[in-house]
Parts: sequence; C-alpha cells; structure tokens
Amino acid sequence: MNKPVKVVWGIATVMPLMMTFLGIVCFFAFFITKFPELTKNATPPPDFPKEMFVGIFLFYGLILAGVALGFLIVISYFIHMVRTDRLNKDQRTMWAVLFVIFRTLAMTVYWFIHVWPEEEAAAGETAQPVRRKRKD
Repeated sequence: MNKPVKVVWGIATVMPLMMTFLGIVCFFAFFITKFPELTKNATPPPDFPKEMFVGIFLFYGLILAGVALGFLIVISYFIHMVRTDRLNKDQRTMWAVLFVIFRTLAMTVYWFIHVWPEEEAAAGETAQPVRRKRKD
C-alpha cells in the first residue's frame, strides 16, 4: 500500500467521529441561533419550517453518514488484519475485540502500529523465497 492511500485511510478512520461531532454542533447551533427569535414572537417566522428541516437534515444526515462510513472503515480494518502476515492468531483476536469495543481509538492505534510503518514493495518486485542450492 502506498503512502497516499495510507494517509487517506488514516483520515477516513477519524472521519466518523468528526462527522458525528459536527452533526451535534450543527444541531445545537441551529437551536441556539433560532431560540431568541422564537421567544420574541409568539408565532414562528414563515421560513422557520424550512430552516428547521435543513437543521434536522444536517444533524441526522451527518450522523448517519458517519455511522455508514464507520461501518465501512471497520470492515476495511478487519480485512487488513486478516490479510497481514505481521499478526499471529492471538494478536488478531486481541485487535478484533479492541475494534469492537473501542472502535475509532483502537483503529487509530492499529493504523499507527501496523498500517503506517508497513514497508512498500518496490515497483515491479514481488517477494520471492530465497532458494539455496543443495550440496550433494
């Protein structure tokens, strides 16, 4: 895996957490900006339902997109964990449990420990076993 792909994967690892946080911020920002307007007038302004729909859509849309992206990222880490030769059976079990319990934190630590330092194969080279001649 080349460096740009690793960087994008690392950024995508923390994106679900950032999208959820941004969705919550949008939700509270919407109500903080609209609450003084609603307390002044007994009736809401005519464009309030449209603005409310946009605020709620941003809130739920960002959270749902974060959940979907998080699901895909977890799957990608499980695939990497199964395919890598650097982990034995016990380590794979440990990382699988950590992914399920701690999700983003565990995936970030795994990325720094196992994905980022992976050595890249040179272009056109494949790993071939070394064969020695037998002495008869």
